[in-house]
Amino acid sequence: MSKRLMSRLLLSIVAACCLGCEPEQQDLGAGTDHFLAAQDAIAAGDKELAIKELDASIAAQPDAWAYFQRGRLLAEKGDDDKALADCVAGQQLDPEHTGLKWLRAELKKPLDGRFKGRNAEPPVGK
Repeated sequence: MSKRLMSRLLLSIVAACCLGCEPEQQDLGAGTDHFLAAQDAIAAGDKELAIKELDASIAAQPDAWAYFQRGRLLAEKGDDDKALADCVAGQQLDPEHTGLKWLRAELKKPLDGRFKGRNAEPPVGK
């Protein structure tokens, strides 16, 4: 057998062995699935669907980011008590979450003065 043929055979065997070596895709869980669906709903402008998806995300897997997103949507609607409750619950999971700190500050403003100017978006951070 020639060296060239032997090289091709060896390469084919190695390639065949590696085909099944790809790691399985990790299931991130229902909480993540609902969180991502909420992000899609927000992008599409469907805030009510986003809130429902965030409700399901938090029920499946409580997370500071989910509390932040739902709290912000609730604050935009003027549902301040629920928005503040989400801030508190989220900060119990992550006391240093800058988005939740920002949202609490926005909740102190009147509804028509929130999310405007240089404070329209939360500061960059975790």
